[in-house]
Amino acid sequence: MGVITILIDYLLWHYSKAVVSLLLVFRNLFLFITNLFSLPLLFRTWLSPWRRLDEGYTKNITDIGAIASTLVLNILMRLVGFIMRTGVIAIGLLTILFLTLLLPLVLAIWLLLPFIIIFLFLLGIGLLFK
Repeated sequence: MGVITILIDYLLWHYSKAVVSLLLVFRNLFLFITNLFSLPLLFRTWLSPWRRLDEGYTKNITDIGAIASTLVLNILMRLVGFIMRTGVIAIGLLTILFLTLLLPLVLAIWLLLPFIIIFLFLLGIGLLFK
């Protein structure tokens, strides 16, 4: 009688609390990846200069060469920042996509696991006496 009680308790846990815990683990993984790649910050600063490498403009309005040089440098640093941030954002989003595609697979395996264990046990018994 004790074995049946343990089996029923296990199945109740397996299909209720464990599924909720598994979903919470995936939620924590999503939050971890979002924070690891700093996705909200990268989206906010997507067009900022790379590592804040920008040059201040000269006070002398008549020096067109210095203004043009500063403008080109600032545009170049923003372009480098855009490219670098785009790469990191793409890797972060691909990681989240991979995790999103992995969730149904892991959930299906978890839900079928008791049946898989019973099938493999019976298969082993059958092979033992073959």
